Amino acid sequence: MIDRNPWSRCSVRPSVAAMMMLCGWLLSPVPGQTVWRVDYAGGPGVHFTDLPPAVLAAQAGDTIMCTATVTPVPPGWVGYQAPVIDKPIRLVGLTVQTGSSVGSTTRARIDGVIEVKNIPAGQVCVVANLQCATFFAPTTTQGYHVHDCSGTVVLDGLDLFNPGLANQRFRIERCANVLIQGGYFTLAGSGVEVVDAAVNIQRSFGFIGSGWPVSGSLLATTTFPMLKLLRSTATVSDCTLRGHPGGSGPVVFGDSHPAVSLEQSTLNIGPYATLSPGSIFTAPPGYYAANPVNCLVRRDPRSVIPYQVVIPGLQVIHEPIHSTSTTYSVVADEPYTVWVDGPDSGFALLGLDQLLPAPAATPFGELWLDPFRFTPVAILPLAAITGEGTWNDICPAAAPIDVPFVFQSLTLAPDGTIGITLPSPFTVGWEYFRIP
Repeated sequence: MIDRNPWSRCSVRPSVAAMMMLCGWLLSPVPGQTVWRVDYAGGPGVHFTDLPPAVLAAQAGDTIMCTATVTPVPPGWVGYQAPVIDKPIRLVGLTVQTGSSVGSTTRARIDGVIEVKNIPAGQVCVVANLQCATFFAPTTTQGYHVHDCSGTVVLDGLDLFNPGLANQRFRIERCANVLIQGGYFTLAGSGVEVVDAAVNIQRSFGFIGSGWPVSGSLLATTTFPMLKLLRSTATVSDCTLRGHPGGSGPVVFGDSHPAVSLEQSTLNIGPYATLSPGSIFTAPPGYYAANPVNCLVRRDPRSVIPYQVVIPGLQVIHEPIHSTSTTYSVVADEPYTVWVDGPDSGFALLGLDQLLPAPAATPFGELWLDPFRFTPVAILPLAAITGEGTWNDICPAAAPIDVPFVFQSLTLAPDGTIGITLPSPFTVGWEYFRIP
């Protein structure tokens, strides 16, 4: 398997075209109209000390910067109260702290379930760099609930950590486009539930049942896979999803479950997506369909499924799924890498721009870059066997951290076939060691 760690095999070689494009980030108008600052400690320039009133005050297109300072937290404080977001705003968290390494961003802590709903068509809502954790608030339900959104919702750099309690929720329902990028989810009780929605999961890690007992509490019995689809379409690329391993305790118990379950749904398994059951000996396969004839699986040959059986009646199409992906976090003033996995011995035209509110339909696939502003940053030759190309750069220190960007590539196969890769949307994370 190819090493996907950019720091182990890549040097940073910025190009002139790339730097021109990155400078365009800073010169183009930022969609947000007003920037609201939230900090529990208050102080100069701070508008609110908690999130709900800030969301109430914000208008469509505004940005909320949710920070946590180095001052001691108030007594009993476990995080900002989770807001209900019903407008296309940008909520970005960051913490002024030190001690981490290159490639990781700071996050603000949230107490409760962040709800995003009713985002209208043609609009984008961004929730980035936040952490929900039952470890900090063991009596309060934690997580994310996105529902009834005709527009696009970007969930970037989110954490959901559950050490084994039942009070956790991650549900997406009745949504046109939910893009989950750079997430880290340690779940118990239930996995990610997707109902009547379309989701794209990239550069994320999801685990079920890997927790430990909390003093005075019981572990949750896990009855779900990592990702459960009902009448939905999910695309997973360059990420790892692991099902419940099963066991008799004390940390993990109950029946084992696959990484993904489908019912009346379509699952697209892109390059370097790993769907791992809890155990290759006793667990169900990496994916499972309860009613196979109503489901479809498309699988790229570069995906990794350690254990998978033939499911009678389930249509499985083995075909290349071209993708563009970035490092786990694109951080201001730090190096990052972009990978393109396309046709063997072909070429990729790598583009970068702000994310469109909805993809533009083309004869070659969905384009999340503005076709009238498409500016290539590199032409990449793709390897003969793996179809992979890489590009490296340094994110500008002044890059806006509230704007949803996207890398995407046009590909050209040796036989002249033109294609479009899966998109790689992202927001720029704020670095450790500096005070914004």
